[in-house]
Amino acid sequence: MLKKFTSDSDSNIFGFSDKTYDSTVSAIINADSGNAIVTDCAKAEKIIIDKAVFLPLFSGSSYAVVNKGVDGIYFSPAFESACLISGGHS
Repeated sequence: MLKKFTSDSDSNIFGFSDKTYDSTVSAIINADSGNAIVTDCAKAEKIIIDKAVFLPLFSGSSYAVVNKGVDGIYFSPAFESACLISGGHS
């Protein structure tokens, strides 16, 4: 959902543009730890709220069906998609 509000997003119907927000979302996309993702997601959300441009109250949900024994798959809140790069059977 957060990627929707970056300056270059086609989904950014509000025309919101903020360099700090854009770089924070980029950091989320490139993060290599769960803690960094959570910290930067909170930072990005705070930027949107502090700027008081809009308040996203609802966004669609994504679901994934995963077979037993599959691990290493994580959800990317910036892209609203699952990352399979390190996924596999245990």
